[in-house]
Amino acid sequence: MSKILVIDDDNAFRTMLCEMLTRAGYEVVSAVNGKEGIDRYLM
Repeated sequence: MSKILVIDDDNAFRTMLCEMLTRAGYEVVSAVNGKEGIDRYLM
């Protein structure tokens, strides 16, 4: 399964995009900003 990292500061857009990608079969990790995104990427 492919994993996708979504980084966006707009909560509504990020949530909608994560839901769409999850329904499409992707494992989704999300972050609010670049620093958080880098932290999640390195996990």
